[in-house]
Amino acid sequence: GGLGDIVATCVSHPFDVAKVRLQLAGELQSARVTFRDYRGILRRLCFSEGLPGLYGGLTAAWMRHSIFSTTRHGMYHVLVDRTGASSLPSRAACGLASGAAAA
Repeated sequence: GGLGDIVATCVSHPFDVAKVRLQLAGELQSARVTFRDYRGILRRLCFSEGLPGLYGGLTAAWMRHSIFSTTRHGMYHVLVDRTGASSLPSRAACGLASGAAAA
């Protein structure tokens, strides 16, 4: 559960970095924007900053997922076991409660 989310963060983190860079570039109207899509920003990050640029802030994302995701997955299984939830609506309620509590 939580470990899978941490590993998935390693794959998705460069795209989150690119998304933030694109958002910041859109807000800075006075700056000259040299990229307009994910491919352009990822290429620019790779050439100008290398892998550290793509994975900057990864440890913070790992810490977030190590707390949030493991709590969410753990609480879900505890709630399902304690309530005996077997139907889809009751499992969805357990998922909603564990997600809300972890947040």
